[in-house]
Amino acid sequence: MRTSILGVPLDDLSLDEILERISNGERLFQIFINIHKLVLFHKDRRFSAVRNAEGGVFSVDGRWVQFLARLKGITLKERFGGQEVINQCFSIARGRGYRIYLLGARKAVLEKASTVLKNSFPDACIVGAQDGFFDSENKVIEDIKDKKPHMLFLALPSPRKELLGCRIFQEVQSLNYVAGVGGAFDIIAGEFKRAPKIVQNFGLEWFWRCIFNVKLFPRYIYDFFYILRLLFGCKASLL
Repeated sequence: MRTSILGVPLDDLSLDEILERISNGERLFQIFINIHKLVLFHKDRRFSAVRNAEGGVFSVDGRWVQFLARLKGITLKERFGGQEVINQCFSIARGRGYRIYLLGARKAVLEKASTVLKNSFPDACIVGAQDGFFDSENKVIEDIKDKKPHMLFLALPSPRKELLGCRIFQEVQSLNYVAGVGGAFDIIAGEFKRAPKIVQNFGLEWFWRCIFNVKLFPRYIYDFFYILRLLFGCKASLL
């Protein structure tokens, strides 16, 4: 079922349902919706391509988006993000013949994350890996085309991962599944520890991140007041 929050699409699909669709031959472009993503959909005109992407799946990642959905009377089946997607996809990759490409993060983090994933899922097939510090998107896309992966995970900041992911999904036909996974590679590599469940459940994961990276604080404050303006201003009906 598809609904919307503040005019942004939201699909009520569990991760198992998404994997089932991929197994049935559907091509899916996964976009995880949090508060920052809601702001970008309203502010960045380039996101119209992401909103209208064929095969786009919009899943709730941020706890506060889940709260907004409940205000609209919607209880979503599942909240999940990049790390959960990576773990599930890697666990089924070999049995279904999926080839995987990793894109993003710093080179050292990418190498460490790749090693951890290979050790955790020795039967999975990683056909390519490119860190997030590259000069030419065209060269990266050509490399992905040459490697012919079925799955691509982009550990890049927003809006880059959504915009580049959308382009790659459209241009590389071998891909069955593309997902922007944010800082998942850093977590897998052990560079950053994800917030405890109790912190996540209270919607304070943003605060946890700010503890380790204070530069994020102004962005979170800006996003908070921007969403308040949408909720209580002239656009409140969009909820």
